[in-house]
Amino acid sequence: MSVKGEHWTDRVDQIWELVKRERTSSGNAERSIASDHTLRSQYPIFNFHRRKMVADTRYYDILGVPSTASESDIKRAYRKKAMELHPDKNPNDETAAQKFQELAEAYEVLVDPESREAYDNFGSDGPGGMGGVDPDDIFAELFGGMRFGPGGPMPGGPGGRKRGPRKGESSTIPYDVTLEDLYNGKEAHFNIEKGVVCGVCKGSGGRPNTKPKPCTKCDGKGITVIQRSMGRGQVGLAQVICPDCSGEGMKFRDKDRCKKCKGEKTVKEKKRVDIYIEKGMSDKQKIVLHGEGDQEPDAEAGDLIFVLNQEKHPNFERAGSDLMTTVHITLSEALLGFSRILITHLDGRGIHVDSEQGRILKTGDAIVVRGEGMPTHKHPDQKGDLFIRFEVDMPSEEWIRGLDVKACALGASLDSSGLILIDTRVLQSLEQLLPPKKPDVSPRPEIVDEVEYEKADIEDQSNDHVGSYLKRLVHAMMLTQLFEVLCCASLALAANPSRDLLHLGGQGINLWRLQHRISAADQIGTAKLAVQPQIDYSQASWLTPLEKKYPASYFDQPIDHNDTSIGSFKQRYWVDDRFYKPGGPVFVLDGGETTGVDRLPFLDQGILAILSNATGGLSIVLEHRYYGESNPVDEFTTDSLRWLTNEQALEDSARFMRNFNHGGIDLNATNTPWIYYGGSYAGARAAHMRVLYPDLVYGAIASSAVTHAAIDYSDYFEVIRRTNNQTCVEHIVSAVSTIDRILDIPLMSSPLKALFGLQGLKHDDDFASVLVEPLGAVQAQNWDPTQSTDNWIRFCEAVSAGGAGTQIGLVKIPAEVVNYANWIRKEVVSQCPEGMSVEDCFGTYDDSKYRGDTSPSSWKAWTFQVCNTWGYFMPAPSDPEQPSLLSRRITLEYTSKICAQTFPPGKHHRVPALPRVEEVNRLGDFALERDRTYGAMPASEGIPVLRN
Repeated sequence: MSVKGEHWTDRVDQIWELVKRERTSSGNAERSIASDHTLRSQYPIFNFHRRKMVADTRYYDILGVPSTASESDIKRAYRKKAMELHPDKNPNDETAAQKFQELAEAYEVLVDPESREAYDNFGSDGPGGMGGVDPDDIFAELFGGMRFGPGGPMPGGPGGRKRGPRKGESSTIPYDVTLEDLYNGKEAHFNIEKGVVCGVCKGSGGRPNTKPKPCTKCDGKGITVIQRSMGRGQVGLAQVICPDCSGEGMKFRDKDRCKKCKGEKTVKEKKRVDIYIEKGMSDKQKIVLHGEGDQEPDAEAGDLIFVLNQEKHPNFERAGSDLMTTVHITLSEALLGFSRILITHLDGRGIHVDSEQGRILKTGDAIVVRGEGMPTHKHPDQKGDLFIRFEVDMPSEEWIRGLDVKACALGASLDSSGLILIDTRVLQSLEQLLPPKKPDVSPRPEIVDEVEYEKADIEDQSNDHVGSYLKRLVHAMMLTQLFEVLCCASLALAANPSRDLLHLGGQGINLWRLQHRISAADQIGTAKLAVQPQIDYSQASWLTPLEKKYPASYFDQPIDHNDTSIGSFKQRYWVDDRFYKPGGPVFVLDGGETTGVDRLPFLDQGILAILSNATGGLSIVLEHRYYGESNPVDEFTTDSLRWLTNEQALEDSARFMRNFNHGGIDLNATNTPWIYYGGSYAGARAAHMRVLYPDLVYGAIASSAVTHAAIDYSDYFEVIRRTNNQTCVEHIVSAVSTIDRILDIPLMSSPLKALFGLQGLKHDDDFASVLVEPLGAVQAQNWDPTQSTDNWIRFCEAVSAGGAGTQIGLVKIPAEVVNYANWIRKEVVSQCPEGMSVEDCFGTYDDSKYRGDTSPSSWKAWTFQVCNTWGYFMPAPSDPEQPSLLSRRITLEYTSKICAQTFPPGKHHRVPALPRVEEVNRLGDFALERDRTYGAMPASEGIPVLRN
């Protein structure tokens, strides 16, 4: 039963009276109702009622207990915190003594029922507040006179803790240093002024043969009593340190004071001190000169502490013992290589690098030079690594227009390792055409080291497809076309065919990993390259051109909007205010199931720029939780992903819209029209935002919005079959049908797989699912050539090329199957890294390949959403009479088994046996309708059309 408000209060008061009468009638006068405290201790319900609102919670917070804690809870909490905060256990913490004092004060008040009740009613200003509590007395009482030694708590003997001489306060001096100082070491000299004990009065403060007199204000007690308000119009008394004698109880008369120190006991003295900044020291590191601080009578001199403040370096960034720098190279150097002094190191040496001939470098490529990073503190002969990132300086448009196209029409080819093969004459001609290479750094260092290096990848792995795309283009394009591609390489490929293949289950994840150069056995979710995973590059300036143009901002979001005590995370977003005029709308693009960086082209010159320019609006790209850098958790497990829901993500957007402020201008959605934009999954979110938050979302553009969630989404490939080049489609359907018939013959499975280069792949359904890979290229096509890929066209041409078939035993293999096999071998199987078997690359029955990878990655985030809520598994059609682009061995059970493989039951969450698609469909499904909601999609059977 739940009750609240006045009914709850009335009920408690009734019970209170009944209990008092019962206790009084029992004849136990001494136990009847002697005090409210006695009754509350036996009936905890009254503790809740009477203590649920207290005047001050500071003492409870210090002890880390709620205001309803029992006396035993308070004692237990004090013992634990006293062991942690004791000054003897924290000798390097200057605030330890103060924290220990506050802890003792809180305990002394709360452990006593009467002072606790006064504190609860009136706060620390009331009679429950403490004046001068000795924390050592309390500590000794609870721990039996224990003290701390090198090995922990030790007996302190009679009288409690043994105390050494009091130590004076330490002085802290900030000192600015350069990265060169921390690399090479440095000696620094200072003239300081410090307080020393007066040599005339020896620190007494008085003249010879005089004695201090009792303070008249406090009568020699060192403390005085003052009146203090207790709140609610009441006044109480409190003890404070006497201001006249500073709590000593004694003071010299004016005529008896020492003439040199004027009774202050110390005088100022100048002194020179030297410090040595050791190689490898770090920012904020302290150099402590013991006993060089100000002196005080009857106390050990304090310390003089220098705190190093590292200045920002113009060329290098430091991450632990590693260094990072960016080197600009010309297009000529990117294409043809270089041999020059790239940088001047922090010790003045030149670092000379010979690049690998025949390999194209692009912006973001990096190398690592082992042992050329920062020295390790205390071990300066051991150094970290130096990471060099390259930025290609592209030539101007004038240079491109002035190119001799005929001279550039030179062929190129690729060898098996991806190296571009061009003969010497071509290289010489090309070098003459391109802007000149850069010279050595200037001034030239006297000492130059030629270093060896390794390839490194310090970029987001999701961008790897840009490099592979360029390499594929080299095979089919003239060098003039290559220049054009390189010039727009920063736009990258927005379309990612492998993301759609994730709906194939485990095989989709295998293909995603291979296309992103990720080893399936790599448990940190990134390629096994020469980069150390513990390095934090989040503050480095290694950003794409669009990221530099539009710096990211961050907004605090609760991890769980239903329980904000769990914590918060930073949600990333980008803003473009180029076209904004006061009163204009705000367009927000939902990042959807990928990093928000992929959406920046929309902000720069795409639909957001078009809309904002036309309306005087402001544009925003808002990254989705669990994608890109908007990660609430460090690891992706079943439990940690439980907050990746449609409900939580929608509330993220709503909270952002309610509180958005840009440049001091309040543009929140309560007084500014906001238009929510998204495509596909993000399109559904745009429609849902308009439905659920009509007061915030003025309008929505839901492009290709998937407002209907489905477990079986075999229609995805059916649309491809019905709408694409029918000659190509017929060859694919025929090839797949033939493959299915051959697989029905047990002895033919192995030789058929060998034809495709997949011999050794154990399961037939795994083999069949690899053949789906080329179909994902359909959705990667785009009207913008810089955003598109020609893989689908090339695959259709290959599979429809005709030619002679072959024969395996007595079985004839038609030409379309042979052509299909050649494509899979060349374009898919070739991606399997050396040293890994085809079972390692394409097998899906080893659960550890998916379950063991807990690193944050978009494949795991989206797979969780698919398995938990959205569905869209893509099996072959269930109707055996319906022509199919997929093998019949790709069933719903096969595509959905990835859910149990990747997400075992957790402590707090369990992924359902089948996705709970009703959670999405209840928001409107096919019938979703809302004013000012525009569905930018074609009308087609089985596709919802939003009404406006």
